[in-house]
Amino acid sequence: MGILSENTIKVRSNRFRSFTRLKKPGGVLTLFLSLILLHGTQGFCQPVYREEVVQSAILYSIAQFVDWPDTSFESDNSPLRVCVFGEDLLKKELMKWQKRSYFNRPIEIIVLNDLVGLQNAMQQCQILYIADNQLDHSKKILSLTKSLPILSVADDDNFFKNGGIVSFVEVGGRVNFCLNLDNAAKNKLQISSKLFGLSLSIIKNGTVMEQR
Repeated sequence: MGILSENTIKVRSNRFRSFTRLKKPGGVLTLFLSLILLHGTQGFCQPVYREEVVQSAILYSIAQFVDWPDTSFESDNSPLRVCVFGEDLLKKELMKWQKRSYFNRPIEIIVLNDLVGLQNAMQQCQILYIADNQLDHSKKILSLTKSLPILSVADDDNFFKNGGIVSFVEVGGRVNFCLNLDNAAKNKLQISSKLFGLSLSIIKNGTVMEQR
């Protein structure tokens, strides 16, 4: 997926929400995330981006705002491991992450297709994406992540009830995301407040707070 340069992105000033740009890898992609969430996948640039491409860009940017415990990684050079459970269009986009990096760490994608394999790999995952064809099993899957520093992600309105942390939602033809900070805290993850204003809503202390 090509990354838009700042010189090619044009927005109307009364619709652009300023934010602090991270001085990290992926800063341009974070700008892309902000524009996508404000303008949708049409209207500010061409070509139109497919839903799974936008979701991949959103998730990659979200990862920039998450702090995992030091014990999540074996060493300073250990990869960020993204476990993908099941099959859908987003899985194909996530596979492209292996060409990227996360704070100078390589990114490794682990594809899993059964609960036994998932259970065996769980200790290695920093991010777990549950594909559409496995959402019926999300309660069982998320029971395996309890108290583990894993950022769980799915495209499911009921994901939070089962312990999920990031849920994609579509409103008015635009891809958005919601965060459950309570579930993140249970998994020993810290999510920067800089991300809150870009989310559609957050859940904190049992309360749903609309952000946009």
